[in-house]
Amino acid sequence: MTPSPGVRIDAIVERLIAQGIDALVHGDGGVVVADVSHSANDVPPGALHACIVGRRFDGHDFAAQAIATGAAALLVERLLDGVDHPQIVVPDVRAAIGPAASMVFGDPSAHLDVIGITGTNGKTTTAAMVDAIMTGAGRTCMVMGTLSGGHTTPEAPELQRRLAVGRANGIDTVIMEVSSHALVEGRVRGVDFDVVAFTNLGRDHLDLHGTQEEYFRAKSLLFTDHGAPHAVICVDDRHGRLLADTLADRAGVEVLTVDATTMPVRSIGPDIVTMCIDGVSVVVSPTGYHNAANARVAVGIARCVGIDTAAAARGLATMGTVAGRMERIDGPSDDLAVVVDYAHTPDALAAALDAVRHMTSARVHVVFGCGGERDRDKRPEMGQVAAVADVVVVTSDNPRSEDPDAIIDEIMTGVETARINDSRPVLTRRITDRVSAIHTTIADADAGDVVLIAGRGHEQIQSTADGEVNLDDRDEARKAMEARR
Repeated sequence: MTPSPGVRIDAIVERLIAQGIDALVHGDGGVVVADVSHSANDVPPGALHACIVGRRFDGHDFAAQAIATGAAALLVERLLDGVDHPQIVVPDVRAAIGPAASMVFGDPSAHLDVIGITGTNGKTTTAAMVDAIMTGAGRTCMVMGTLSGGHTTPEAPELQRRLAVGRANGIDTVIMEVSSHALVEGRVRGVDFDVVAFTNLGRDHLDLHGTQEEYFRAKSLLFTDHGAPHAVICVDDRHGRLLADTLADRAGVEVLTVDATTMPVRSIGPDIVTMCIDGVSVVVSPTGYHNAANARVAVGIARCVGIDTAAAARGLATMGTVAGRMERIDGPSDDLAVVVDYAHTPDALAAALDAVRHMTSARVHVVFGCGGERDRDKRPEMGQVAAVADVVVVTSDNPRSEDPDAIIDEIMTGVETARINDSRPVLTRRITDRVSAIHTTIADADAGDVVLIAGRGHEQIQSTADGEVNLDDRDEARKAMEARR
């Protein structure tokens, strides 16, 4: 990437004011900045450093460190004494950092087609579907999301930097997963979205948002606060219907709703789903009704950028495996199907279990847990959902600082509740060590069974109270299958 030629501080202030952000510069407004940073541990020379007030730390306390590292100016919420560098003072740094970073990096999103996808489940798979469709139609794409490292949606300086790099490298279309965290923290302010899309809303991140209503409000910001001219909304989900109603009379946005009635599933098999959209047969892999819903959104996005359904179907047919999303794990024999999926919410786990049930007439085993330091109330609900399997193995996920056995106890209350209410026999095990749980389950499965390993998907690091350890569910599944030889 060619370095930014730099932007004057007073020009950034003018941009912020034009966007309704009160901004005032103290010091020399003629100073030029060529980069933007938000961590005092990583400040490029000549950067505008943003002092973010976070949940644990106040970035203003590290301003001197940022200047010593090379910051040319500061973006602050309060004027700092004893600082001889220019300071842009704003009411909310998070609201200002995105527009400032966009300007410094040459407003890259204004020169790209940017597609933003939000929702609880399905963002990564839908993004992969859109990538396949767009690539098949001759576009050059970049995907930003869970599989591209770090946060699902990067902090504003990194996000704008990556957009600029993509533009410099000839990218014309960016497909971006947009998390609720990113929306409430303003990370995507300054992004010029062309199409925004909503998959669904389930239970997740209530440790951050507090209530389901606040979680939905956070997701809605992508549609109400960012000015995209096109919105694609799955209205099979009741929150999707509410969102579509909210946008119905909003000027400047064209709303396209998609659902199972207008884009029905014709057949579902062990590996693929066949749909009918606009009279075109559309084949989707991997299987599952939830992936049919993801495909509806992807085809809707394609329509918004002028790609017809037949072309979208050809693109979807080329889509490869999405890491950790209904990913089939190959073994030395085909007597057993093993699937690794990222499902870590009740809705996602239910969808994954429904999908694997179409793979066999024999038993379904599920291995799963719940993360520590996250929404505790969903743990028994996850247990109840899991009990539709024939064999339920509860184990650790990413326990973080919590006792993994205590987390399992809370999950097991849900499993036991489901067993009491359902006369169907369910074999239940608790194996705290996740590696042992995976190996034991695969070893004990019979020919023809399916094993679903849920919760961590593509992740390769497990976070525990003792630190981080290398753990990839897919690798462990392959080892366990090899041992069945």
